[in-house]
Amino acid sequence: MESEHPTPAEIVASIYHLLTRILLLLPIKSLTRFKSVSKEWLSLISDPEFCHLRNPNPNPAIGLFFPSDEPHRWLSLPFHANRSIPPPFRSSEFTGDSLGFRIIQSCNGLLLCISSPRYHKNPKYCVYNPTTNCFSELPKPNERIVFLNAVCWMSLAFDPAMSRHYNVVCLSILSVGVNSGNKVFQIRVYSSETGSWQLCGEQFEATVNFDNGVYWNRAVHWLGSGKVDSFYFNIDTQVLDKMPKRPGRQGWNNRTDYYFGESCGHLHLTEMTGPSIGFNVYEMRRDYSEWFVVHKVNLSSIVYSNPEMVVGRAHEFGLCNLVFSVLAIIRGEREEDSFLVIQLPGKAIRYNLVSKTCENLPVVEDTDMIERCLMYPGIHQGFQYIESLSCV
Repeated sequence: MESEHPTPAEIVASIYHLLTRILLLLPIKSLTRFKSVSKEWLSLISDPEFCHLRNPNPNPAIGLFFPSDEPHRWLSLPFHANRSIPPPFRSSEFTGDSLGFRIIQSCNGLLLCISSPRYHKNPKYCVYNPTTNCFSELPKPNERIVFLNAVCWMSLAFDPAMSRHYNVVCLSILSVGVNSGNKVFQIRVYSSETGSWQLCGEQFEATVNFDNGVYWNRAVHWLGSGKVDSFYFNIDTQVLDKMPKRPGRQGWNNRTDYYFGESCGHLHLTEMTGPSIGFNVYEMRRDYSEWFVVHKVNLSSIVYSNPEMVVGRAHEFGLCNLVFSVLAIIRGEREEDSFLVIQLPGKAIRYNLVSKTCENLPVVEDTDMIERCLMYPGIHQGFQYIESLSCV
């Protein structure tokens, strides 16, 4: 006759299951602290399966990382006063590197980083989780030419809703076409699951620079400037294809400012060509059929409150030349919670896309440094901070 009392193994399993269910309900900030409770808790919270259960879908960004004017230091720009952001690169492995590291992409809670400068003869690339302060250095592709003799661009592809593993796409310039003068590229893809690089497809010619890649819809996207084609590379099919042409007006002599990025499953583009007081926020359809207008932005109220934005007038049109830069478009859980992060000379503001109201981002660091680093919009970009327990 079987005993009605559970065995010690069953008791332990039951307690472990109950503890897991409790921990899954806690905020990520608490979970990072609880790793120090015991080796058992550290093992549980660090387990890839637990991390995947805790974050099946990416959280909305709660702030930005922004370059400072001090070596090896980044500013943390939270969107809310009650949500602090840990500074990146807090471990001795980063601070001890003589070159320092800089962020080149943010993707669903993970950061792709490179040792500075990019064109050092032997740069290091790593994938870094700023929430857990863990990182993994990427192995070098097999061919020496990628790192030593050619310019290359790296882009991170990570979707925790699909897999706990990530990919890194490397595009390297091998040569210049003899007849066309276009650059000749080769694609390689790294998989964190296998820990190795794979050659993808044949060499191809293009005029676009494959920097500032944006991951969305199981693909990495690169925006071409002006009439240059834009491309996307699908991670699953490993096929490179063209995107629809950029929207907006053409023919202005003035510099074109734009923002290109992803938030909560939406790919966005803003473009401001020539003197203007407003611009459109575009979104790409998931079938890549077109860019469509999702919001219209008028900066009149912001200009009125921040006259330092105005640097002159285009007399032919009677419109202002404005100094500002869109650092991020953040989609909220509700449409009315969606907002822009706009950099003005010396500060950054939130602009609600529905209510058309704005407020300054809270200052949690040295005020003078914030003002210095944000003084010249358009020079640097911000990188989204998304809380995540994902393993690297």
